[in-house]
Order: sequence, then structure tokens, then C-alpha cells
Amino acid sequence: MTQYLHYCSVIADDSLDVSNLRCRFEISQWTMQSPNILKLIISNMLPDRARRFCEKEYKHLVLDAGYQDGHGVIFQGDINQAIYGRESPTDTILTLYVKDGDHAHNYATVATTFPPGSTPQQHFNAALQAMQPYGVSQGYVGVDLSTPVFPRAVTLFGMARDVLANVAKGKQATVSYQQEKVTMVQNGQSAPGGAIKLNSTTGLIGMPTQTLQGIYARCLINPSIKVHSQVYIDQKDVIGAYAPITAAGQEQITQSLLPNIATDGLYTVYRIDVTGDTRGNPWYQDLMMLATNNRNFVPSGLVPYLGNN
Repeated sequence: MTQYLHYCSVIADDSLDVSNLRCRFEISQWTMQSPNILKLIISNMLPDRARRFCEKEYKHLVLDAGYQDGHGVIFQGDINQAIYGRESPTDTILTLYVKDGDHAHNYATVATTFPPGSTPQQHFNAALQAMQPYGVSQGYVGVDLSTPVFPRAVTLFGMARDVLANVAKGKQATVSYQQEKVTMVQNGQSAPGGAIKLNSTTGLIGMPTQTLQGIYARCLINPSIKVHSQVYIDQKDVIGAYAPITAAGQEQITQSLLPNIATDGLYTVYRIDVTGDTRGNPWYQDLMMLATNNRNFVPSGLVPYLGNN
């Protein structure tokens, strides 16, 4: 893919295209079971149309971004908030907060009982069925849900999200919503599709760095890189971190607390922060990754990033 000439399409309710206006966006995507977040700022929209967003006439939004010869949907979800105001004496802005799978996460409930002999797959299906009316379907599930077989009756009553969380916990897996699909991946594993090579000729910006939260890398927007994707970065391109030493000469943390730099160069993406401006320079993804097959390291600091705007 030739990364030349930005491409961005913003569609509300499959009908309204606002791509001709200046759009600035910040996206936070992760492996946590809470909706991914998009903050979208649209400049100088017609007041009447902006009012329709604020009155919740438009409910769903799809953001497709990348480059002219390679782009794809990088976010879609439910419009949660709409704020219309003025950015300067000459410019107005409409700020939208959009969440991936938000309605299903907050409103889908389960109330059913399975006789003895049920499996996690049946429990997963019950939760998924409750979420489908809210626009959420099944995504990649890389876990064997056919076992164990429960010898007693099982009652599911409550939020569908809690049922999914319990299924994932029992299988040592991570469940999340990605592009309005329920995704479940075994800890330390990646989604299928092969490793995406990142270097200076394929969009890598600067040098990847070892941090307490994982291996950090910045690249140009690439819709092929998603949460749970596998990425290849040459080991020699990663800057290693050191354990800070106090004035008394003691290490504040031990080197063992730092995530591994993969000797084979293979990492699994567990968090993506995307920043873009259709009339400006920002057009990149910040990736947080762990070495593939690292099942023991638990990243910290998973909090939404919504920028300073």
C-alpha cells in the first residue's frame, strides 16, 4: 500500500456524509470489556444539521480512514453525546462522542436457565442473542467453548456483558467489542491473519520503545492493524527501558517487571489510540503491544485518552 493522500469517510445512519467538512478524531480501542471510544470534531456544519445530531436524530456513525489506495472502517458505534458550540469567532464545531457496542453493553440482559449438561458455548450464545437487537454480532472467537460440561443446572440472570465476562474468565481469555462484534481471544494469542510488518518503509514513525505498559510504537493509520492483530517489528528497532534507580542506589522497579522485547519480533496489539485531522498533519496510530505468547504480563494504565480538545 502506498501511503499517500489521506482518505476519510464519515457516515451517520448510512445516509449523511460529512466527509467534505474538516473532521478531527481521536479513537481509543482496547482489549477491555468496555466500549471503545471515538471523539469526533466536525467544523462548520450547518446549524440545522448540527441541531439534529444534538436532538439524537442521528444514532449511528461509521468512520472509514486510511489512504486513497488502502482504507477501511476503523470505528463504528452508537452516538452517545453531541455538543454544538463555537471554537473561534469564525468557526463552529460539533463534537460527537461515539461508543462501540455501547447500547448492547449497557442494556442487553439475559434471563434463562440451562439444564445439566450445558457448555460455555451455550452461555455465550445466550448473551450474544441478547445483544443482537442492539446491533452487536459475533466476531472472532479463538477459544474452545465446548468444555467444560456443567453437571448441574445453570441460571443466567443479569447483564449479558457479565455472562460474557464469566465465560472469558473461565477460559483465560479476553472479551471485548471491536467494530460492533464480540471478540474473544485467548490470553497471549492473536487474531488470525498473519503478522503485519512495521518498519520505516511501511509507516513506522520513530523508534518503538519498551515501557511498563508494553511495547509502544507509532505508525501511520493502517486499517489492517486492529486490536488483537499481530505485528512484526525487528528486535533491533526497539529501544529498551531501564529500571530507574533511587538516590540510595536501589532500583525503583525490577527489570523483570518490564514486558519482554520479542526475540522473534512478534507482538500482539492490545491497545490502539488513533489521531487524525482531515485538514491537518496528525494521521497516526499509537500502538501498545505485548510479545505474542506472553500470558503472564498484565498491562496497567488502561484509561481512555480523549486528548486536550
